Amino acid sequence: MRIGIIGVNGRLGRKLYDEAVSRGHQVIGFAKEGDESRKGIHAKSLFDLTREDVKELDALLSAFGSGFDADPSINKLALEKMGELVQYTRIHLIAIGGAGLLYTDKTHFQHVYQTEGHPAFLRPISENLLLGLESLQKQDGVRFTVVCPSLTFDYEGEKKGRYQVGTKQEVLYSHQGESRISYADLAMAMVDFAEENSYVYQCVTVCEE
Repeated sequence: MRIGIIGVNGRLGRKLYDEAVSRGHQVIGFAKEGDESRKGIHAKSLFDLTREDVKELDALLSAFGSGFDADPSINKLALEKMGELVQYTRIHLIAIGGAGLLYTDKTHFQHVYQTEGHPAFLRPISENLLLGLESLQKQDGVRFTVVCPSLTFDYEGEKKGRYQVGTKQEVLYSHQGESRISYADLAMAMVDFAEENSYVYQCVTVCEE
C-alpha cells in the first residue's frame, strides 16, 4: 500500500512510520522539517499540503496534534483540511482524535472533556476536535476514521500486539478495568485499519484487551 503520514516526526508519527515500513508499505511522511535518516519524509506541513501531494495514496494517516500552546481552534481546522485533501477520492483518512471526545458511558450524557476532573487546559482542544469530527461527518465524499486513544495514552508502554476496538464513541476498558493503550499498539491499530479498509465513517477508540 501507499500510506501517507501527517506529523511523521512526532511521537505517534514515528510509531506509525515504523509500523507501516515494517510491513513493507510504501510510506510518504509529511512534517514541518525533513528527516534525512528516514526514507520518504517531506518537509511540508499539513496546511501546505495539496490534493496533488496525496493523490497517489491509498491511505492518509494523521498524527497531527496542535500541542498545548497553539490556538486550540487549529484542531478543528486540521480535520477540515484533511477532509478537503481526500474528498471525492478513494483515500482512507485515518486521523488521531482524543480521549476527551469519548462519552463517559453508554448514556451518552457527557463527554470525557466535560467531566469535573478533566484538565481545564485540555477542554478547548477536545471541543475543537469534536467540532472537527462533526465537520468530517457532514462532508460528502470523505472516507474517514477518527481514532481516539484510551484515557491513559502510554508512550512508554510496550507493544502487546493485541487491542480491542470500541465503535460507540464510549470509553472502553480492558479486562483489568483499565482504559489504557500504548502508542505502539495504537499505531498498529491505525495501520491495521488502513490495510483492512475498516471502520470507515466512524469515530472509534482503541484499548488494551
